[in-house]
Amino acid sequence: HRFFGVTDEIGRIGEGLNDILTELERTKRDFELCHLAEMRKVQEMATLGELASAVAHEIRNPLAGISGAVQVLSEEFPESDPRKPIIAEILKEVERLDRSVKDLLLFARTPDPVLRHIPVKTIFERLERFIEPQARKNNVSVELDIRSGVDELYVDPDQIHQAFFNIALCAIQSMPEGGTLKIVAGASGNEHRIVFSDTGQGIPQDEIALLFKPFYTRKSGLSSLGLAISRGIIERHGGRIEVQSVIGKGTDYKVYLPVK
Repeated sequence: HRFFGVTDEIGRIGEGLNDILTELERTKRDFELCHLAEMRKVQEMATLGELASAVAHEIRNPLAGISGAVQVLSEEFPESDPRKPIIAEILKEVERLDRSVKDLLLFARTPDPVLRHIPVKTIFERLERFIEPQARKNNVSVELDIRSGVDELYVDPDQIHQAFFNIALCAIQSMPEGGTLKIVAGASGNEHRIVFSDTGQGIPQDEIALLFKPFYTRKSGLSSLGLAISRGIIERHGGRIEVQSVIGKGTDYKVYLPVK
């Protein structure tokens, strides 16, 4: 009886080991599949960057020519000419296209950040100057709040300005009828957290997962290219960005950057 008891125990141990080995094999396969998927994603993004750069260069030169030609035409028309507003609208659209081309180039070839310690106050003051015209146009009030424990950020000042500007602009554009954009910098464990909170209409949950796709256009008509650029910059700083939104109440864009 003792022999059979030992045999049974060994059998159970063997079955347990087999279960563990099976689980390890499954985990290994899952890891390999995830790794392959990540590698494909990296390759796709590299190809996408090359394509964006090529398209931007192809567009930029003729766009500059169109802009110059339209400006010459505009100078020949008197202010009373009914064609003058049409020319002004063409120039406005050309400027919009030029901004889009610049965004494409920035997305395609953002260099590695050159990091240094920058006062948060300096970053916020510069950001406020740049977003003020659009905020005024949309009747949006901007509130800045620097909490204790976050005096400096270890960042590339120009790149982080671009990232924060894109996020703030996206928030402001979601409030065409007016509202409040609150930007709060504080500490969260071993990270700095910068939260951009708007009082817009919010983003549907099915759109949040698509927000950072470079060429996705939201139902509201807003492009996600600016947010894609922002996420790339933030990730190159060793950080991350999260989005939380409630329909009818607004959206929070939470940026986390490592403390160094």
